[in-house]
Amino acid sequence: MGLPLLTLEADLDNDGLFSTNWTPWLIKVIDVGLSRQTALDDFSPRRMKIVLDNDTSRFSPKNTLGPYSGKLLQGTRIRLKAKVTMPLAKNLLPNPSLETNETGWVVIFVGGGIKSRTSIAAKYGGLGYQISQTVTGGWSAEAGTGTAPTQALDYTASIWARALNPIAVGDNVRIELHETGGASGDASTDGAFTSLSRIWQRLEVTHNIAESDRTDLVLKFRREDSDFQAGETVGLDGAQIEQVPSAGLYVDGDQPGAVWGGVAHASTSSRVVDPEFTKFVGDLQDFEPQRTPDRHGRAVFTATGFMDTALRTNISAGPFMRETAEIIAIRVMDIIEAQVAKRLLGLEGELFTDPADRNGGDTWTTISGTITQETDQGEAGANPIVFGSLEGDNATEFTTDGVGNQAEGYIDLFPELTVNKKYRFSCWIKANSAGEVGETVRMFVNTPAGNLGNVDIVLSQVWQRASVQGLVETGATFARFNIFTPILFPNSTDKFLVDGFHASPSLDSAGVVGAPTFLGTKWGDTIEYIDRYRQSAGGMLRELAASVGGWVHEAGDGGLVFEDYSQRDPAVVSVAKLRLSGDHELGGIPFKIKKYIQPTTSQAGTVRVASYGELVSIPSMVTANFAKVVFNLEGGPFALTANEQRTFFAKHVTGSEQAGALIVRRAFAFSLPTGGWAVGDDGIQTPYAIVYGRGSDLIIKDPGSAASVHRFLLVGESLQARSTERSFVDEGAGDPLMELDMPAQGLKTQQMTDLATWAHTRYNAHPALLTVEIAGLTPELQLEIFGRDVGVPVWVQHGAATGDPQGGFGINALFYCEGTKFTYEKGQTPKLTMMLEEG
Repeated sequence: MGLPLLTLEADLDNDGLFSTNWTPWLIKVIDVGLSRQTALDDFSPRRMKIVLDNDTSRFSPKNTLGPYSGKLLQGTRIRLKAKVTMPLAKNLLPNPSLETNETGWVVIFVGGGIKSRTSIAAKYGGLGYQISQTVTGGWSAEAGTGTAPTQALDYTASIWARALNPIAVGDNVRIELHETGGASGDASTDGAFTSLSRIWQRLEVTHNIAESDRTDLVLKFRREDSDFQAGETVGLDGAQIEQVPSAGLYVDGDQPGAVWGGVAHASTSSRVVDPEFTKFVGDLQDFEPQRTPDRHGRAVFTATGFMDTALRTNISAGPFMRETAEIIAIRVMDIIEAQVAKRLLGLEGELFTDPADRNGGDTWTTISGTITQETDQGEAGANPIVFGSLEGDNATEFTTDGVGNQAEGYIDLFPELTVNKKYRFSCWIKANSAGEVGETVRMFVNTPAGNLGNVDIVLSQVWQRASVQGLVETGATFARFNIFTPILFPNSTDKFLVDGFHASPSLDSAGVVGAPTFLGTKWGDTIEYIDRYRQSAGGMLRELAASVGGWVHEAGDGGLVFEDYSQRDPAVVSVAKLRLSGDHELGGIPFKIKKYIQPTTSQAGTVRVASYGELVSIPSMVTANFAKVVFNLEGGPFALTANEQRTFFAKHVTGSEQAGALIVRRAFAFSLPTGGWAVGDDGIQTPYAIVYGRGSDLIIKDPGSAASVHRFLLVGESLQARSTERSFVDEGAGDPLMELDMPAQGLKTQQMTDLATWAHTRYNAHPALLTVEIAGLTPELQLEIFGRDVGVPVWVQHGAATGDPQGGFGINALFYCEGTKFTYEKGQTPKLTMMLEEG
């Protein structure tokens, strides 16, 4: 058996490059993974514990003569990879395992029969082809590649088959590979007849292409002996056609280390030579010295993943208003990257001084057109609920000139950065109105050596992220962040908005930041507000996930995965990608049961989903019957300079206000001039508040008249002042009560009801908890150990439920993986532990 190759590397210089190789000293991986008990719990950070050879004290943190003196600190980044030795594989059949449909397959019955996709006929994934004869007579199942083969090359077809009932045992079957199309008749090679048994067998045949004008290759599985019996039932799965002289390990895009060439289950699939999996990227936390009985020195290191780092990073990111959860998450990831670079790695951090345009924005050099600051209030007119910015309250607005209808400008970030370092630059762009939709805007970063990269955005009325990254070379004297219209706009008054700027040392090489993965159906939904302001990054990401009924966890490479509850709903994700079986007859991956828990009582007699309530605007104070002052700026009159904008932060919820917190997301604030209450008096045109569940930004801007503000209040209507902060949706009427939080939804009762219905159905069904272990005895099993992670749907079959004698442990059900942990000792068999919750 070939053993996997593990690689352990360290980034001792905090430059994002894992340039120090610790592999020669790696003795044992005690465990790597992350887990939770149920789909209702948050994931903890990914964790790793390893043992290194320390006979020479090279890994002793206080060894001042050692090669890593002063660098083995809490926060030192390390990365673990695992490589499985196997050849290149490519499956030319587009639908080899029939997981989603029968497209591309034809079954021909001589007499009569029934075909269906069932779990009992599956060897890979959740479903396979079950074919039954209803009368005597032969049959064949056929599938083609739909592509032209190459003359004189060898192609091998293979398929797995077994008898699904006793009368099919002993059936003689064979596989054929046909080259079709072109001027000549079909040519084929037939495999030898094989006698079916209850255990899966792989049939294969190799054919050399005779003609140059063939258009297709077709695999045919035949049952055509004379001893037919009505009722014979056969299972087929794992079909494959490869351009090789003999069959290789089965591959489709759902298998670890493999990808689909296009649409899943409707395209070719392939796996690279010696696939490699990044299993951990994170920070050292503590060191434990050890000695073996024969006095050999050992160093035991514990490390945690990026989420642990993020939890310790405070950011100011709110509010995001009426944007999709996916957009907010990506923007927050940029903010996190800058904070991690600065606070934890000692690098520059964010290069933009005002990335959310809160205080007038950074200074632009205008080349053509005009570049101005635009507030939400200015964009929205009299309706404070409508807004134009991505984050905060302002956006940078580009207006084309009246000559070539172009707009261009740049910000030189060079004074803020360090040369010979890799940086990421990004921003968000959208059309100002429907009239600019379809036009093109380009973002690029220019240095003396040329452009680091550029990206074109075709404008829509949804924010889109433009991002480039590259090395700012030694000797650079400028690094210009450019926004440019490469194609002339139709009109001289066309506008587009830019917001959410970001430039910081790139952490991509550490796998920390980049494009996060979004799994599920809820991430495109609009979020009304995020009640996180000057909070930890980890807390904000978790609240964002909860807002769509989901969670966030780390992938092995350090990137973040956002999932919602639909990924644990059998009505949405019902087909298993991994099959575990304790019976050779059933195929699947062999496993060992470590622990089984079956709840005896209902976990959710009633499910209550809570949110922060309705979004309400406070009416004009001229007519308002208000009863509660939520914020009062004291200290007497204050003067605004011409065009000055000021922002005040008001925290509503104090000990005396717990039951009367303001629910509104956005409302007017008012200045009080000497003449009495009025909106717009004293030249103040834009007083308003951005209100989150527990706090507000109060913004007031002078229009150019250097106004004097005598009083500045935010008030709540009497009804709102007495109301609770949250609204609820209930499902069920029994005990116990399960409370779930779905913040930032307002009264979006459909989303809240969907979550409540799912949770009530699932946790009234007593879902079992199962812990299993897989041993990597073969390269195929090693792929499963290193290539599987949390979230994968797993079909588990074992024991009495599948026909074992009485007394065997029986189970035959769909589970979802909620935790993984793999262990490995040099020269030994790797093992994977999976924590599963029944679906």
